[in-house]
Amino acid sequence: MKKMDAHFGLPPRAILISIVVIVLVFSSGCSDILFGSHKVDFESSPVTTTQTPLRACWTQPKVIVGSTGAQLPEAKKILHLLYDDETEMSGDVIVWTDTRNFDDTLEDIYMYNIAMKQETPLIVVKNRQKRPAISGNLIAYSNWTDDKKIHVYDLNTGKDTAIPTDHRAETVDIDGKRVVYDDFNKDSTMMYDLSTGVETFIMVNGEWPRISGDYVIYRKSVNGRDDIFLYNIPDKKETCISCGLTEEPTADYRIDGNYVVFDMSTAGEPLRLYNIGTTTTSEIVPCPGKCEYQTGGMCGAWYDISGDKVVYASGVDCTDCDIDEGVFIYDISAGTTKALHLHSSHDSDVDGGLDCRNGGYPRISGNNVIFWQGFEDIYLIKL
Repeated sequence: MKKMDAHFGLPPRAILISIVVIVLVFSSGCSDILFGSHKVDFESSPVTTTQTPLRACWTQPKVIVGSTGAQLPEAKKILHLLYDDETEMSGDVIVWTDTRNFDDTLEDIYMYNIAMKQETPLIVVKNRQKRPAISGNLIAYSNWTDDKKIHVYDLNTGKDTAIPTDHRAETVDIDGKRVVYDDFNKDSTMMYDLSTGVETFIMVNGEWPRISGDYVIYRKSVNGRDDIFLYNIPDKKETCISCGLTEEPTADYRIDGNYVVFDMSTAGEPLRLYNIGTTTTSEIVPCPGKCEYQTGGMCGAWYDISGDKVVYASGVDCTDCDIDEGVFIYDISAGTTKALHLHSSHDSDVDGGLDCRNGGYPRISGNNVIFWQGFEDIYLIKL
């Protein structure tokens, strides 16, 4: 990628004047950002950027851009998958439900090691294996071959083990040695500790549970309204974190450490960020200029969180900028947002664009960010 000359051949006095103008423009919340259009080079795989000015007015407190525009990181294609779903990532390992052998009964679990650049089939048996979740070297999933029992696969040993429980799970999640799941027969959220072999009842009527450390989040219906609840494992305390909001949340929430990020069922609503320590909820408003974002309420799990970083993907109906679709990252500690991958409104159909499935489902773990583009391709960005 050719580096732009920051001085543009201007004399020192002109450069100083330009800096002053840029400062004034940024203080107004708007700037000409050199994001550009993208094209995939299928021989070398990375996404290249042709820098052209795009008008963007950001609603975030701060936007990280340089005086000559933002330099987007390289997004490199690492996987081409025809039939897949439910992609998750931990460290350098990506897992997903794969239907390349699909015949109305088969769904397998595959993995890809980013560091080794290697794809491996893990669970390939008759019937369906659903909802893989990964934490370190352990992958938990619902084994429909085994009457929806919860299984855990150890990447280090290659051993696949069924959790000794009479519960049957539609969805599962894992963090460390703890596995959470919803029992579709008894409408309850359960937890199993692999280190102690103890199964614990969490809450009745909970669904779609996720776990991080000592906290479990799940959605349940109370008085005809669906809300997200947080459960403190040591204190055995349940707290509703979305009950005070006008809209109902979707089931696409994510949790990591001290934060929960979730979206609302109403399209165009900003993401919500819940701080467990302070019990406060704030908004992540990913919209540049006067535009309406198509958030997870329409297209599924369009966001993820790792530490104090939130990634999200969205299509935009923008009235005063040329940004049509993009993948963004929000730094919670710094309160800043920056773009990772963008399409302008002039080339949204390039490589399938980022509309819904075509660029949704971003995942982040440490310095790795992955996202979909063009229906069948997974791209990697190293932060």
